[in-house]
Amino acid sequence: MNPHLIERESRYVLNASLAEMHKRRIEWYYVIFNIGICIGVVCILIWMWHRQQSYKLTESERKEQDEENKKKILAKINEIQYQHAVEKAKAQQETLITQLPLYEPVHNYPPNKV
Repeated sequence: MNPHLIERESRYVLNASLAEMHKRRIEWYYVIFNIGICIGVVCILIWMWHRQQSYKLTESERKEQDEENKKKILAKINEIQYQHAVEKAKAQQETLITQLPLYEPVHNYPPNKV
């Protein structure tokens, strides 16, 4: 018979208590992990909400941006109309018999519509 340092009952009690402590430690790890995940999700939601609020324009800023956009669009329309008029004039010059040079206006005034 092999000699044992502790009795069977004592070994059973120690193993059972160690198993119970291990189970409780794992439960606490899960609790701490879940709390950390919840805090992380809340931080991400707060960051997204703050980011959304910080990018909202005020009414005056929105009006200024609309005016700038209108000016850009009108400038692009005028540029395209001018290019179209130049192309049309060049096409007409090519069909003329005299082949006189084309007069290109210095200023970009909108055409007069009567």
